[in-house]
Amino acid sequence: MSEYGEIETNDTVEETESFDIENSLEKKSISKDNTFSKKKLIIFIFILFILGYFIFVYIFSSLMFSSPSPDLNIEDFNFTEDIIYSPLSTSDLTASAFPHSHHHRKSCDDLQYGCCKIYSQCKIKNGYLDYREDTLTYYKIIPRDRIHSNCYSLDYLVHMWNVEYQSDENCHNSKFGCCSPINTACDFSLRNKRENNQDTIDFFKQHLHHSHRITIPKKDKPGSNCPDFGQDSTFNIVYAFNHGYPEPIDDLYFIIGMLFFLCFLGLSK
Repeated sequence: MSEYGEIETNDTVEETESFDIENSLEKKSISKDNTFSKKKLIIFIFILFILGYFIFVYIFSSLMFSSPSPDLNIEDFNFTEDIIYSPLSTSDLTASAFPHSHHHRKSCDDLQYGCCKIYSQCKIKNGYLDYREDTLTYYKIIPRDRIHSNCYSLDYLVHMWNVEYQSDENCHNSKFGCCSPINTACDFSLRNKRENNQDTIDFFKQHLHHSHRITIPKKDKPGSNCPDFGQDSTFNIVYAFNHGYPEPIDDLYFIIGMLFFLCFLGLSK
């Protein structure tokens, strides 16, 4: 009896020790998994922080420190030679400065004559033209009279696009051809006819095909460097003027792509 009881006690001890070891190993495994998850979370947060920093620096520098190239080279270009008055030809269809104001102002309402406007997307209504307005930043140009006689037209901004993004390669001889012309009839009509009435409508109808050629060669088949790529062409042209004609952001895309890759790599380990 005593031997049997002794054996039973030893077995119980061994089972208890085995359970304690397994339990300890399981706790260590859980602790290790938690530590690994925390490391992945820290890596993920760090990469997101770096990504946010690069995006912030790029946007901040574009908005605050970019400035247009000197206007001296404007004289080398004929402003009117790229304006199209008649319906677009087959080749066109398929070809697819004022000093900065350092005085801080809260909005266009603080200016005596408001801000300069660019007009687009004209639609004929009952006796008048409806249209969309895009505002030119007052850091670039400020109206000097009630009729905004010194404000730039859309034709002028398209011309400036051609100047600022000019290429040594003739777009007609390029691999992907020229960017598509920009229809400027709406802006042209509202500037020539100060009153928005039936006379303005008639003038707009007579100049429906008034357009301005983009002389920049496409860098790819979709024309991702053209003003009509992705968003409304007038918006892109005004945006470029307001922000000092920023350089293409291919490098930013590369940085973002690399950071996402590193993020994925860190989480998959």
